[in-house]
Amino acid sequence: MINKYIIGLDYLIMFKINPYIYTQVYKTRDKVRAVLENALDQEYLEFEDDTALLWDAMLNKINFNSIQLAQELNKPKNEIEKFIKELAKINIISSTDDKIFNQGKNKKNDAKNLSNERFSNGGYLEPAPGGSNILEEYDLMEWVTKNGFLYSTGWELTYRCNERCVHCFNPGASHVEGDKSFRKVDEVDTKKIFETLDKLKSLGVFRMLLTGGELFLRKDLFEILHYINKLRISYTIFTNGTLLDEEKIKKISNFYPSRVELSIYSSKAKDHDEITRLNNSWQKTLESAKLFKKYNMTTSLKMIAMKNTINDVKNFEEFCEQNNFEYSVDHSMSPGVDGNSFPIKNLLPKAKDLIMESLRPSSPLYVGTIEKPKKYDPKNHIGEPVCGAGRHTMNITSEGNISPCNSLPLTYGNIKNDNIDEIWKNSSVGKKEKAKYNKEKSLSGSGSEKLSSWQGVARGDYDVCGDFKRCGWCQKCPGLAYLETGSELKPSTTNCRNSAARMIAYDLLKDHKTLAEILNKYDETLLEKKYNLETALWNPLSNIEKQKDPELRSIIRERTKPTALEKLLKAEGLNQ
Repeated sequence: MINKYIIGLDYLIMFKINPYIYTQVYKTRDKVRAVLENALDQEYLEFEDDTALLWDAMLNKINFNSIQLAQELNKPKNEIEKFIKELAKINIISSTDDKIFNQGKNKKNDAKNLSNERFSNGGYLEPAPGGSNILEEYDLMEWVTKNGFLYSTGWELTYRCNERCVHCFNPGASHVEGDKSFRKVDEVDTKKIFETLDKLKSLGVFRMLLTGGELFLRKDLFEILHYINKLRISYTIFTNGTLLDEEKIKKISNFYPSRVELSIYSSKAKDHDEITRLNNSWQKTLESAKLFKKYNMTTSLKMIAMKNTINDVKNFEEFCEQNNFEYSVDHSMSPGVDGNSFPIKNLLPKAKDLIMESLRPSSPLYVGTIEKPKKYDPKNHIGEPVCGAGRHTMNITSEGNISPCNSLPLTYGNIKNDNIDEIWKNSSVGKKEKAKYNKEKSLSGSGSEKLSSWQGVARGDYDVCGDFKRCGWCQKCPGLAYLETGSELKPSTTNCRNSAARMIAYDLLKDHKTLAEILNKYDETLLEKKYNLETALWNPLSNIEKQKDPELRSIIRERTKPTALEKLLKAEGLNQ
């Protein structure tokens, strides 16, 4: 269809940008940069200066042609025609008189391990780059941040869920039979969501993560997806898939999510269903995952390693590869956002299992080779931030609270009463000023002052972090520390366990060379004696109790403000 115009492009032919193209244009005094993603084939592109301005002119029109753009921009028509031809070839634009408007590639969506790409020494950023040029996108993110823009946003649209996962970190979640759930909150309404999405687009947001709870319990979700698609924000959906059928999944495909991610907690249906506490959930999730792929959506399966499933991680990876799914594995078990420590007290993997995971090349904990270890010297990174939370990305909860990240739920306002664009623009990053940590303002300042204080936190400001040999192996997450201890600057048991396991695994590799030899000579009693400072690894319960602030729930109630915690305390008859 489109190819007949590429052979001899006539200036009268009108074009339009395809609906599966997501984009953002960033303008500064001396630079214009545009970023694009084709949601169908995950191609990622950047334009600069003249080409970015030309792309921006196209974006501002429903339809366009070369002579129209040449007159508007005072540029040679032949140069613009050449640019249009290139965009048509790679399915960015289509002719308006094409009967087949969607010219996108029918992507194969090969199996791929995302763990090592999406985990780094800086931690895990959920609305992270996922296109064809991840390193280039990280470079763009840094430039965007330096110039005061906000690159990505997470939005927990609901806490409600039909599954009751034993490890859930949402506030008000139940973890064992008999627990009462407090997941229903005053969710942000559709109108306010649309208003906020407009503001986020104007702030520079290109990537967005939509999560829950279970998203598809919101009756207005298809309206929200349609609105995000119109704004051309690249978005990822997290869902368990159990509430979907083929008709709904086909409808979702018309809104072109950049990615759909579903949790499968084991390669075995029985183990998965025991974790979700929903019968037949494994089968329903898998069926939905296959349908998402059928309708040409990039689909990934996720697993979090727990005490009873960590030895199934390799089987999970093989299962994903056999079924041709992208996949990722997480080893960062978190406390609940309401201060519930059940997950880290009961579900953390054993020390030996973590050490062995650190020796598997496909694991995000992998230590590398003897010659090229995946470690760093903390002293060389003093002054650097540990993650992008509050710098590259922000988060909005289902009740509207604004925070740096869903894993670091320090509340700086609420979109029902506060303007997220003003909070961002008045922060240090928004004003393009050097941020500096200020403990007093981080606790009692305005929303922008609290955010600025967090933006100033860097390596060297954390309590004891960086002082131990294991710290060079750490994938630090301040949110894990905050929810466990009451302070985002303290170490977390999960981070310390993972880093200690990686350190020991590398030392064992140096001493024994092969995994078989390590397994034959593994003696945990001797290791515990040799690495006697690693309390978090050998005795996590003791470590958790020692680090926890006795006023943890009061701290979380004040700084995170989850309605679920208020309801929980009221039900317990407490007035903390």
